[in-house]
Amino acid sequence: MAEYVATLELSNRQVLDMGTGSGIIGITAAMHGAEVTAIDINHQAAILVAQNARENKVEAKMRVLCSDLFNALSPAPIFDWIIFNPPFFPRVATHALEAAFNAGEDYNVIAHFMKHAADFLSPEGRLLFILSSDMNLQEINRLVEQADFKIVCCDVKPHIFEVFYLLQLKSVA
Repeated sequence: MAEYVATLELSNRQVLDMGTGSGIIGITAAMHGAEVTAIDINHQAAILVAQNARENKVEAKMRVLCSDLFNALSPAPIFDWIIFNPPFFPRVATHALEAAFNAGEDYNVIAHFMKHAADFLSPEGRLLFILSSDMNLQEINRLVEQADFKIVCCDVKPHIFEVFYLLQLKSVA
């Protein structure tokens, strides 16, 4: 996904890196001129992202927050891009490390994200998602449509035992 983000025109754009993990996506966006807000539910991940931003000399272009999805964003800032590498599996996370992989029963984390994403997206803004062929893609498509988004671009990247789908989504509301 970082390679794909590096191809986008991000100069002076507001980018939200949701579920930032190590921060590679947000750091890449900042290196390409974006102002980045990076969010992760895991406090240790947020600390790591801040450190990685300093080491990559983009700390002035990044704000790092520990939050459960959009909860720490009040009042609602508006982003040109919201980039999300969601948890892939429909299981409940039993501890913080599993939150990176488990999206809750019925993909509750993704459903919650989709329900609120439009509130933080500029009128011409886009969501950028990475999905895996290991996911129930029909269910994810249902969540996308239910939230009044449509797929405007899809890149397919085969990877070892799975296929990754890089989706650009736009609000139709």
